[in-house]
Amino acid sequence: MRSSEPSVSPKLIPNTNQESPPGAKKQSPKRILVRWLQLNTFGGRLFWMIMVGALTGVGGMAFLFSEMIKYQAEDQVRSTLDGQVNAIASVTTAAETLASGLGVSATTLHERQAQYADTYRELTLQLFERRPEFVTGLGVGQRENGILPNQPWLFPYYWVTPTADGTNSDQPVLYEDFADDEGEFYPDSDRYRDYFVSQTAVWTEPYQQETSRLLTYYLPLFTSDDRWLGTALVDIDGDYLSELLNKPVFRQMGSFTLLTRSGTVIADPANPDNNLKTYEDIPDLSALWQDVDPDSTGFLEGETGYWAYAVVPGQDWLVFGFVPYAAI
Repeated sequence: MRSSEPSVSPKLIPNTNQESPPGAKKQSPKRILVRWLQLNTFGGRLFWMIMVGALTGVGGMAFLFSEMIKYQAEDQVRSTLDGQVNAIASVTTAAETLASGLGVSATTLHERQAQYADTYRELTLQLFERRPEFVTGLGVGQRENGILPNQPWLFPYYWVTPTADGTNSDQPVLYEDFADDEGEFYPDSDRYRDYFVSQTAVWTEPYQQETSRLLTYYLPLFTSDDRWLGTALVDIDGDYLSELLNKPVFRQMGSFTLLTRSGTVIADPANPDNNLKTYEDIPDLSALWQDVDPDSTGFLEGETGYWAYAVVPGQDWLVFGFVPYAAI
C-alpha cells in the first residue's frame, strides 16, 4: 500500500554531522569579522554607514554642546562685566555730583555778592567732610578776579592722604591754599593752563602722586550770563577703583582692568604695584587692541582666553574682563 506522506529526496537535506572535507582550512572568527566589515560586502557597507552616521551625530552634538557652553559663558561674563561697569559709573557720577554741588554753591554765593574768602573756604570744607570715601581732594580756584572781584586769586583745597585700600574717610583732613606765596601758585601751573583755561569739564588721565594713583575731575563755573568764574575740582583714588574691580570674572577665575579710551591703565587689581602703564604692557590685550571698538561693547578671543569689554557711561573709559580658556 502506497504511503500518503510525500517522499523527500535524501540529497535535499544537509547533513550537519558531516565533517569538513579533508584539507579544507577552518576560518577563525577574527578573519570572518574582517571579511564581513569589508566595503565590498553588504554587511560591511551597512555597518560603516551606521557607524559613520553615528560618529557624525556624536561629533555634531559635541560641537553644538561646546558652542552652547561658550555662549552661556559669554552671557554670564557680560552680566558680571555690566555690574562692574555700573559700579565704576557710580563712582564717577558721585564725584561729578560733588564738584557740581561745590560749583553751584560757589556761583550762588558770588551772585549774592559774598565777598569774603573764608566763606568759600568754609563751603569747600563742609562739602569735603561729607565726601564719599573714595574722594581724596576737593577745591575751587577762581580765574583772576572771578569769584571774588576784589581779590585776584582764590583757591582753597582740602585733601587727605590716600590709603592702600582706597578707604580715606578716617584720614585727617589737610588744607592747602594754592593762591598764597608758598608752594605752587596755581595760575603759573600746568594745571591752570591745561584744565582751567580750557573751560571744559574733563577727567584727567591717571597720574602718580607719592604711592597712589589719582584721577581728577575739573568742572568750570559760569554765571547766569555765561561768564566764567573759575573751576571746581575733585580728586579720586585709583586704588579704590582697583579694589572695586578686584573680583573674579567667571567661575572664580579671570580679572578686570579699567583703561582709558587711549589705552592708559587706570586700575588693574591683578597688578597692584601699578607697573602697567598702557594696554601694550598686557601682551594678550595688546594683540587685540586694534579690534576694540571704544564706542561699544565687545567679546574677543585672544591667545590665552576671552576678553569682554564695555564702555563706562558718560566716560572715555573701558572696563575689560579677561577669562582664561581653562575657565570655560
